[in-house]
Amino acid sequence: MESYGVIRVIALFALALYAVSVRKRIKRNRKEELNDSLDNFKKDENGLYPWETHTDDSPESIPSDAKVFKEKNKIRRGRW
Repeated sequence: MESYGVIRVIALFALALYAVSVRKRIKRNRKEELNDSLDNFKKDENGLYPWETHTDDSPESIPSDAKVFKEKNKIRRGRW
């Protein structure tokens, strides 16, 4: 009966090694995808990407006729 304990330990160790290797592979793939995705965009003369140029979200920068954003897919509590 003692051999089953050794087999379990070996199986758990092999599973842990597999999980670590999969995690490293996923991390490496994410890093490569991020580098590839940034290659499609060019920086402007200030060294900023297109989504970094306009970061002023103060109330003065929002036009008065702007449509109000209302999230419709959120959980509504207290309404049955």
